[in-house]
Amino acid sequence: MFEAQAAYYLNKYLGQYVDGVDPKSLRISVWQGNVVLRDLRVRPEALQDLKLPVTVKAGMLGTLTLKVPWANLGKEPVVVEVDNLYILAAPFKEERNFESEEEVQQFAEEMERMERAAKRRRVESAELDFMEKLNTKAQKKVAATPADEDKGGFLQSYIETIIGNLELRITNVHIRYEDDQTSPGQSFAFGFTLEELSAHTIDDQGNKTFVTAKNMMQVRKAASLKRLAVYFDVSNKLWQEQSDWLQLPSMSWDSVFLPLIHSEIEPGATQSFLLRPVDGSLNYRRRMKGKGQEDEPKQEIGLRLVEIAIHLSRGQYEHVQNLLSVFNLYELSTPHRHLRPPCRPRNAAGARLWWSYAYKALMHRSLGNKMSLHKLKQISETRRMYVKRYVKCLMDGSVGVGGDDAISAMDAELPEWTILVFRQMAHVQVDNAKRKALAEEASRKAARAKTTRWWGWGPTKVDEQLQEQGNGPAEIELSVAPEEWKKLHDLMAVEVEEESGGSANALETLLTVCVNSSAMCLTDEKGQMILEGVLKGTTVVSKTYGQKSSLELAVMSTALLCGEGALLSSGTNQTISTGHDGGNVESLEQAVKLCYTSTPQDRGTNASLMIQLSSGYVTYHDAAIKEVLKFF
Repeated sequence: MFEAQAAYYLNKYLGQYVDGVDPKSLRISVWQGNVVLRDLRVRPEALQDLKLPVTVKAGMLGTLTLKVPWANLGKEPVVVEVDNLYILAAPFKEERNFESEEEVQQFAEEMERMERAAKRRRVESAELDFMEKLNTKAQKKVAATPADEDKGGFLQSYIETIIGNLELRITNVHIRYEDDQTSPGQSFAFGFTLEELSAHTIDDQGNKTFVTAKNMMQVRKAASLKRLAVYFDVSNKLWQEQSDWLQLPSMSWDSVFLPLIHSEIEPGATQSFLLRPVDGSLNYRRRMKGKGQEDEPKQEIGLRLVEIAIHLSRGQYEHVQNLLSVFNLYELSTPHRHLRPPCRPRNAAGARLWWSYAYKALMHRSLGNKMSLHKLKQISETRRMYVKRYVKCLMDGSVGVGGDDAISAMDAELPEWTILVFRQMAHVQVDNAKRKALAEEASRKAARAKTTRWWGWGPTKVDEQLQEQGNGPAEIELSVAPEEWKKLHDLMAVEVEEESGGSANALETLLTVCVNSSAMCLTDEKGQMILEGVLKGTTVVSKTYGQKSSLELAVMSTALLCGEGALLSSGTNQTISTGHDGGNVESLEQAVKLCYTSTPQDRGTNASLMIQLSSGYVTYHDAAIKEVLKFF
């Protein structure tokens, strides 16, 4: 039923990041409900969404598995598995030399085309965001329909059942960035590794289960994290350049990327962990609101991490600072990045390009939001013709978003914000026209039903509900036949219940984070400790209500250590015997307790803050303070 849509979107979004996807084979696999893609090559522009000057030198997705039980979507979960994702990234560098006037002229024309293309991408991105908001607004109207009419909750409940039972498993991820340009004469590399991340639905006993639409009053999810780590190698040799990464077999990729994922805590001289491997678990619980349950949160999230250990050396700190400076400069030049010449001003031709770039960037910044009276009059005259033409393009399935050549010609003379406003007006007109057509069609069907119902073969209640659901955009996008809707309706056995709005004092979200141990250590070039901060038994509890929120932080013990000894220690730890069974328990006095509440009840303040500190011990070491200042 949704097979065509699933194949379309899977191919669309996968194609942005990987190569090697056969659309025909993918469509067949989706219809069979078992998609297994192997050895997909990651595209060089796969990381461009980060908006950073990095590119993918080589990358491979070992296995992508998608299991969709189309015949039992209401009874079996959708399973997504990703295994062996390897990416080797490097600084993005594009430098060319221009020696002749002809080359300069060609680049100037190319730059004009790039500027128009960048303008078009920005407009289309904003337009798609507007369309998504329009679609979301329409879906909310459908979902807000009274429950006794059962008019729009079916599709939403169906999707919630699929997402609520989605099983995810990601294993063996290694993303490595190598750089020999940021710090002249030195090279460094840092990487992100993950052994496993999995999530599934559980019952109240913590066992794996499947939740149907009837039991959506409570949904529980469990996720586990294994060996999430970040390493940072300084002054280390970069990986040897492969002659052709595309020709490497999967076993060769594993031999290069896999060992660092499973390396031990002490990796040796060739690798330094910035973030030591972290293990943890997360439990999520969602409740539907009911009367007399204001003290129970609608959403409850519990995150527990075993240990967080960050180690930073002097060399790592310097390289991180240099890299952040490069990223910051890149971000500042982003608005005019498409105008920037890909060469250095080494000769007269290159110098002219850079002066032209500086002039255009300055004019773009200073005159971008200004408009003359003549230009305003011209835009007003263009509006009616533009909107009418764009409505025609949207209604014509072969053209769609972006328009035709006539629209492109008008776009060249209009500012970006004006184009976006005109297109929004066109989308609203198209949306109203479609709704009107659907309403007229439903009215005609209802009229025919009245004349034929007394013969005994009029439309059923399900058919009438399907007509009502035509008011939303979901029908236009999914194109589901009425008999398929009926089959799904019977399969899911949806019982739509109206959710109570709750009061201002109702607890909406409860977030609890527990970390057994967390530490940050600064070391010198020889690996000797300069300063280490340690927190034991950290607990964070965040509560969100209708009109207020609160945050509680508790730390059982704290310590600040240096090579000469302890600079600061707080909190006590005593072992007490229980007496009867001979067991022991630990009695801890909290070192730090912080409570923050916004808009507290029965008080004339906007917020309240309470900090409680236990007794502590402070020791001053002059040499340790000097070492810390020298580090930074």
